Amino acid sequence: MRTGPDRHRIPDVCVTLSEPDSNVLEEAPFIAIEILSEDDSVTRLIEKLKEYAAMGVPNIWVFDPRLREMFTFHDNALREVTGDSIVTGDPRIELTREEIFRN
Repeated sequence: MRTGPDRHRIPDVCVTLSEPDSNVLEEAPFIAIEILSEDDSVTRLIEKLKEYAAMGVPNIWVFDPRLREMFTFHDNALREVTGDSIVTGDPRIELTREEIFRN
């Protein structure tokens, strides 16, 4: 997806509410998801998340499969989701921790 005039990012998963008009997302998806690997640095992750937020992505999620942790990124802050599910606003999309980290 295009996050700037000369910048593209590829989230691990993104959810749109309608079919994109082109192969490169020009509009913000409804959800952008980053799935952490052991090689990810915090600096690069935060840089990506800030670009998604600046693009207007309303739901930015981060999943850590090794620790089975879920996070949201909002207002330039990464917050752990401690409950059993992660949820968007309207329209409501909900995923449980079990669904996300199923082997």
